[in-house]
Amino acid sequence: MLQDYGLLLDNIKRRRFDEAIRDHVLSTSFYNEDLTKSVRYALESMIEIDSSYAYKVYANSRKIIESVGKELGNIGINSALRYQGALRTDTHIRIYGELDILCILEDTASHKEVYSLGQTIRDNTSKLKLQSTDYGDGVRIRLITEKPVCKINIIPCSWINNPQYAKTKSEIYHAIVVYNFKDKTRKKYLPFLNMARVNAKDIATNGAYKKLVRLLRSICTDDSILLDAYEIAGLCYRIEDNILVQDDKRPLSFLPGVFDYFKSLLAEADGLEVLLSPSEKELVFGKNPDRKTAVTKLMSSFQGLIDNLNESIGENLDAEIETSSDSPADSKTE
Repeated sequence: MLQDYGLLLDNIKRRRFDEAIRDHVLSTSFYNEDLTKSVRYALESMIEIDSSYAYKVYANSRKIIESVGKELGNIGINSALRYQGALRTDTHIRIYGELDILCILEDTASHKEVYSLGQTIRDNTSKLKLQSTDYGDGVRIRLITEKPVCKINIIPCSWINNPQYAKTKSEIYHAIVVYNFKDKTRKKYLPFLNMARVNAKDIATNGAYKKLVRLLRSICTDDSILLDAYEIAGLCYRIEDNILVQDDKRPLSFLPGVFDYFKSLLAEADGLEVLLSPSEKELVFGKNPDRKTAVTKLMSSFQGLIDNLNESIGENLDAEIETSSDSPADSKTE
């Protein structure tokens, strides 16, 4: 991981830039020069982004959904549109974006029909007023909108009539299959159950679970490590709650215990391969060697951060730190 924490703080500022007010949305702790840059980086990376920004992302997504839905209806394609992604679990690290729209065909749809759906969506969205449209990875149509600039993905897929759903008829248990038409692979999972359990674990750990996910996602973004929000949430989900629960006055003290967990996981011959997602119905990484390489790189970067934090505030990171999630503008109005 880059050791220039001044540069990494600049990266956070770019991710937290509000186009409307032409300013960065950051906590007062970010500007506290009594704290070292590495401490400020760790603290700021963990902070939840104000929910008011999500509304603007959803507003942009609704315009896209209306256009795609109308196009599909005109040609007789029956599909369901649902949300997933970091924005749905408050684990996003940019003030705008990181939202997936699932465009789901019936469970009888073939992979050829899903492929055709993706082509139709790509052609439709290319006509919209967007900064860019890209379907290069064969999984999702990546869109970048204007005013505000949001990253929104549309994922063509189909339902699976899995046993849990067949028994309960509750959509939270409904599985989907997503195809990678570039690599000629497919992935079956339960997106809604995964998101529900991510949210439940965060409540059980008093917010520490999602703080960790945001921190690791920031490290991945800053160190060009290709692990997505689903993979990071799954990587952290099996950490015992008592390791994650933190003392509010010692907000970084849980990180050494987390790192010990990751070391143990990587030490096991098949630890990553058999790691289950929050839904407990699919593997997070499986036997893909590229994912193990990415996780190993992430752990190296994470250790580098912890080592720097140890130098800054002492071993075990149990020093008391005065923090605030309020922006400087908010503080002035109090």
